[in-house]
Amino acid sequence: VQSSRFKVPRARFKGWYVEIRGEAKTLEAMLKEMISRGFKGGLVRISHCLNLEAANTFKQMILDKFQNCDVRIEPCSALCSFYAEIGGMLVGYESLWKYIQI
Repeated sequence: VQSSRFKVPRARFKGWYVEIRGEAKTLEAMLKEMISRGFKGGLVRISHCLNLEAANTFKQMILDKFQNCDVRIEPCSALCSFYAEIGGMLVGYESLWKYIQI
C-alpha cells in the first residue's frame, strides 16, 4: 500500500477523498477511522490480497491499542480479491453502533 484514497467522513471533508501516502499513515488512518466509528475492541477480521505483511502490521497496531481483541487474518478469495485489489485489505469489525437504537 504505497498510496491510497481514503474517504474521511468529517463535516469539513464530507464526501471528499483525502490522499494518504505511505503504508504506515494509511494503517494509522484506518485504525483511527475504526475508533471514530465506535470500535472499542472485540472481533476484527482482516482479509488481505497478497499483502500478509501489512495485515500483520495492522493486527499488531490493533492489539497494541486493544489487548483483548480477537483479530484473525485470512487471504482474500474470489470476488473479495477483486474489491481489495492486489496489495489491499478488507477489514470487518464490531462496533458499538450495532447496540445504539435510533
